[in-house]
Amino acid sequence: MKLRLPALFILLLLSEKAILAQAPLERRVSVRLDNTRLSDALSTLARQGDFNFSYASNLFDANRSIDLVVVSKPVREVLDQLFRGTLRYKNRGNYVILLKAEPVEKPRFLYVSGIVTDRLTGERLARVSVYERRSLSAAVTNENGFYQLRLPASLARSDVRVIRQQYEPGLVTLRAATDQTRDVALTPRPVTERLQPLTVRPPDQARLPTFENSPLLKTFVPVSQQVFSENVRDTLRRTFQISFLPMLGTNYRLSGSVINNVSINVLAGYSGGVEGFEIGGLVNLVRGSVRGVQVGGLGNLVRGNVRGVQIGGFFNQNFGTNHGPQIAGFINSNWASAEGVHIAGFANFTRKNLHAVQVAGFVNAVGGEMQGAQVAGFLNANAGSNEGFQLAGFANVNRRDNRGAQISGFVNGTGSNNTGLQLAGFANFTRRDQRGWQISGFANYARTVTGGHQIAPFNFADSSATTPIGFLSFVRKNGYRRLEVSADEVLPANLTFRTGVRRFYNIFTAGINPFVGAVPVWGVGYGLGTGGYLDRRQRWMLNAELVGIYLSEGTFDLSNSGLFKLNVLAERRLGPRLYLSFGPTLNALTVDTQDQNNLSRLIPYSLLNDSFFGRADSKFWVGGHVGIRFR
Repeated sequence: MKLRLPALFILLLLSEKAILAQAPLERRVSVRLDNTRLSDALSTLARQGDFNFSYASNLFDANRSIDLVVVSKPVREVLDQLFRGTLRYKNRGNYVILLKAEPVEKPRFLYVSGIVTDRLTGERLARVSVYERRSLSAAVTNENGFYQLRLPASLARSDVRVIRQQYEPGLVTLRAATDQTRDVALTPRPVTERLQPLTVRPPDQARLPTFENSPLLKTFVPVSQQVFSENVRDTLRRTFQISFLPMLGTNYRLSGSVINNVSINVLAGYSGGVEGFEIGGLVNLVRGSVRGVQVGGLGNLVRGNVRGVQIGGFFNQNFGTNHGPQIAGFINSNWASAEGVHIAGFANFTRKNLHAVQVAGFVNAVGGEMQGAQVAGFLNANAGSNEGFQLAGFANVNRRDNRGAQISGFVNGTGSNNTGLQLAGFANFTRRDQRGWQISGFANYARTVTGGHQIAPFNFADSSATTPIGFLSFVRKNGYRRLEVSADEVLPANLTFRTGVRRFYNIFTAGINPFVGAVPVWGVGYGLGTGGYLDRRQRWMLNAELVGIYLSEGTFDLSNSGLFKLNVLAERRLGPRLYLSFGPTLNALTVDTQDQNNLSRLIPYSLLNDSFFGRADSKFWVGGHVGIRFR
């Protein structure tokens, strides 16, 4: 079909008007420029597009040389090619205005999300930890296995770890700084069954306190953060961290796996370890170990070992070993062995061995061996042995040996052997061998005394190789015990009990003389004695005794009358348990002049008479003693 000339002219005219009707930036141009100044290139574009440029003279370098080849491209694309985003442009009428480009704010974060499943079963996995080590960004999958992780957009490459117990770790590598969806399938670890030895009564560990079941951990640390601690085994390190609460800090959800050099917790903090200094306004919770100084306004709770200084306003609680000073307003508690100096307002407790000094206002307790010193206002108690010094206001108790010193206001007790010193206001008790000293205000007991001495009003032992000293000493096996019926010139009927050991024994005696007057004369006395064998067969013994006897007529009343006897007696064994005793006595009788004269008539004769202050007459004579003794 042929167009007539007028029609063709009209068509071209309409096409030119359509082109001119387009905005200048959308008009298409075709140019070829070689080594051309930038300002000349813009002029060429303006002529072809039939528009004008408007721009400031200092907006760009107009003399910059360029090469440009475009074929039928919009002016906007040609300008993008020339300025590469450094300028922005807009239409105004038939003008293209060039302006300095406004900075484009890049996104600070990108998001990675997806589903975590079991590779074998396809089951969606909950409680899976997803994290990136450098930024400490972390997330936990929900019950549908979904996670969403926010990462800094500045990371050129991100290695995202996907961790869950009983599964092999997963890894997602991101190279593009854009939002992405990445699903992960985890491979279960092979299950290895191990035969456990049968026990009659396995120990019940469920009731023992642990870091994981601590009420403080459950109060301050969310469950999702505890999941990270269970799953993540990486050792992450940061020089400094600050937190308000465990979830609100610079270590984010991974705080339980991060070791810090300096840790500041406004209220409560939760970390994987401290190697330097940590302070908390309320409480410090540490899953790993602490090396350095740790200060908590309320207290410190540490799962691992502590080597350094711990200061807690109320408590320090460690589940690992402790090496260093502990100071607490109320209690220091260590569930493993401990060394250092522990000072608490109320109590110090160490579950295993202690090689330290414990000072507590109320009680010190050790579950193992104690080497060091314990000072308590009320009680020191050890389940093991004591090889140090114990000082308590009320009692010191050791389940096993005491190889140090026990000093208490009331009682000392040792469940096994004692080779040290026991000094108590009331009593000392040693269940087995006693090779040290027992000194008390009332009583001492030991099963076997092989060294040292017992000094107290009352001493008791199964057997003794040394001499107990006291008002009454009783040794059951190899002691010296005699029950005697005897007569002398003053009291013709006496019952006397001797107890202790042969080298030193106590004498308790009571006698009566019914023949001197209308009323009988009574006598009760106490004395001390010692004895030694005269032959190898131990048939003969010689006793030296000093006895004081209180005398009274009729009924016992206060008087100044007393009989003092120095006995030198021979003891002859007649049978396995029967002995004959006899010998001379040196006597001194002091009689109150206001008493009746019956006491004076007790004396057969007097070698010497004397008087004291006009009220007491003293008479001296030599008498005799004979008796039958039973063992």
